[in-house]
Amino acid sequence: MLEHSIIAALFLVGCVVTYFLTPLSIRGAHRFGVLDAPAKRKVHSAPIPRMGGTAIFGALVLISLACIPFVPRLSEGFQVNSPFYVSIALGATMVFAVGLLDDVRNAGIVTRLGVQALAASLVYWFGGIAISKVGIPFIGLVEFEWWISFPLTVAWIVGVTNALNIIDGLDGLASGVAFIACVAVFTIATMNGQFFAMASLALLAGCLLGFLRYNSHPAQIFLGDSGSLLLGFLLACISAGCSLKRSTSFALIIPMQILALPVFDTLYSMLRRVVREVLVEKNTSPRAITSMFKADRGHIHHSLLDLGFSHSKVVWLLYGLSFTLGSFGMLSALFLEDHVSALFLVLGGLSFVLVRNYGALKGWIATRRRADVQN
Repeated sequence: MLEHSIIAALFLVGCVVTYFLTPLSIRGAHRFGVLDAPAKRKVHSAPIPRMGGTAIFGALVLISLACIPFVPRLSEGFQVNSPFYVSIALGATMVFAVGLLDDVRNAGIVTRLGVQALAASLVYWFGGIAISKVGIPFIGLVEFEWWISFPLTVAWIVGVTNALNIIDGLDGLASGVAFIACVAVFTIATMNGQFFAMASLALLAGCLLGFLRYNSHPAQIFLGDSGSLLLGFLLACISAGCSLKRSTSFALIIPMQILALPVFDTLYSMLRRVVREVLVEKNTSPRAITSMFKADRGHIHHSLLDLGFSHSKVVWLLYGLSFTLGSFGMLSALFLEDHVSALFLVLGGLSFVLVRNYGALKGWIATRRRADVQN
């Protein structure tokens, strides 16, 4: 009962503190000129503050410093696995700092990825987050040596960190998807009996809910790189950590399902760019590979907007898709069966592809119906 009260209190406090800190971030962004200007790829028509990450990071730091040392149950939970949480806290601070630098003066892709890789390495070596075993359906458990496990873990953390940043293209989309992911990972942490992880996720979810008051359409402030990178890093680390606790063989599959929307969208966009460059542009040089990193207006939210859906409808549709994909991850964590997990992974992938290509599918169905009528 005490644990439930602490978790509920952290959620509410996180929501309230972020609710009152966010207006300060809005004013600070205006004062220092940290605004997101309209552009061809963007959907807003006026400059919007992009320092939302400062409100979320500030709330997390203030509440953690105020509660962990003085609430015995939280102190005990922290001490059980302090290297894990200290390394995540230090790594998150590094990622937030480079994101804020990018918001203010453009840090550059090499700097951003370098800091993210360093933060992920810190979590690997000192936090114990190591994807060293993966259960592959119909094959079994595959174990990796450190020289494979290390780059795989770093690639996962850096990939998810940037995937959430990439999907941050509509008001409230990334923060809402992160909130749904928090709920899914919270469920897994509850299955594992990981109280401190549950408390951390409840706090983060509360902060996101408080921030969504200002980030929902029409947004008064954006997450910015400081916010989206911070959320991506935290969710990548905590989801992997909770999955490792649940089963080392599902350390990558379960968090991939929970964070499937940003992960699938990023991978799909990269593949789409390379295919277009090779098959359409007839560019078969090695430089064609670099096209996968070029930004464009072809992400899942852009495709739905182009079909005529309103801004709000697209966001809520993707919330529903994210919840569905996250539910597959929770079910995989519940059953812990290779075949079940493979089925959910396939269903998740099909769900994403169907929504992503809804316009093409709708057109194909309409063409078939016209053909049937003519015949």
